[in-house]
Amino acid sequence: MYIDHERADVVFGTLRSALNNKQFPYDEASTPQDLVGEEIAKFPQIVQARYWFYLCMYMRGPVDSNYAAKMLLQILQDEEGAGIFDPSDPRSKDAEVIDQVMSKHNFTRLLKDVKKFWVFASNKLMAEYSSDPREIFTGIESFDQLEERCRYKSKTKAGFMGFQKKMVSMLTYFLRDRKLITLDNFPPPVDFHLMRVMILTGVIKLEDHEPRRFRYENSSRLGYDAIESYLLRARSDPIELGDALWLLSGNLCSLSVKK
Repeated sequence: MYIDHERADVVFGTLRSALNNKQFPYDEASTPQDLVGEEIAKFPQIVQARYWFYLCMYMRGPVDSNYAAKMLLQILQDEEGAGIFDPSDPRSKDAEVIDQVMSKHNFTRLLKDVKKFWVFASNKLMAEYSSDPREIFTGIESFDQLEERCRYKSKTKAGFMGFQKKMVSMLTYFLRDRKLITLDNFPPPVDFHLMRVMILTGVIKLEDHEPRRFRYENSSRLGYDAIESYLLRARSDPIELGDALWLLSGNLCSLSVKK
């Protein structure tokens, strides 16, 4: 596997242009921020940051990101549910309460893992970051530093349970898009849908001897390298490129599921 940087310039540049001109497939597509941003913006900024932080726990597996965003907004707007978004509230650190709140709203996707991640994160946010996810970025000068701070290490319990590079990218993408932080140099999140797009468009190419199947875990580094090197060459806003890639890969995934 290798990166075709010239092809990346063409593909990523074309997608950014289509996004800015509202051309297909961007004429009707929506990110989670588009769907719930207006409602979330009615809350204090610390509550907004907490919402986007906890939403990251659903940015994996079979859960549709837009559906998760709408469901968590519904829970946040519920007086009983709002407490689980406040790390200083005992309810955010009680797996049974989280289970009850999610079940009340018929949102039980990935609940077994999410309960565990949620409780762990709430305890760490309160103990180390004044219950404010924006404080995670204090003193951070690069994305590598941020990844090291957030990525979970099972032996030491450092970082946030469930967080690897994709989740750290996702958190940065959400908070930066909502103007809740100011970190400028970061890669948009890369998932297996996006890896598929980059391979199909020729941004990442397979050697003749390589199998036509690939594992995300073994190839995501190339995806990040392709994006980060393009951002440097094009001096592009990672939010703009992130939107273009997110909407394209997400829409293609949705279409394949509907078939």
